[in-house]
Amino acid sequence: MLYYFALSFWAGQGGSRLERSADYSNVRPVHDDDKWLLGMIYFNPKDPNLIVEKRFGVGCVLNFGHPVNWLILLGIIVLLVVITRFKERKGEPRH
Repeated sequence: MLYYFALSFWAGQGGSRLERSADYSNVRPVHDDDKWLLGMIYFNPKDPNLIVEKRFGVGCVLNFGHPVNWLILLGIIVLLVVITRFKERKGEPRH
């Protein structure tokens, strides 16, 4: 865990502190403000990535425009409901 934090501070967000090649200077920054809901929720159906880098801070977020992410979230919700129901039944006395 300590290595992860050290690497994050050394490299910067998205490698911002790493050296760039000479041809990198021709790349324009991406202006995708319309793809971020409330500045924190990424929704872009045309982006094939399931997970994208956060706009600020360290970490990643889900692309809620990708249908697979909705299936993953649905699966997590179903799993939580099943576990909760199973625990409720286990605590009931048997007749």
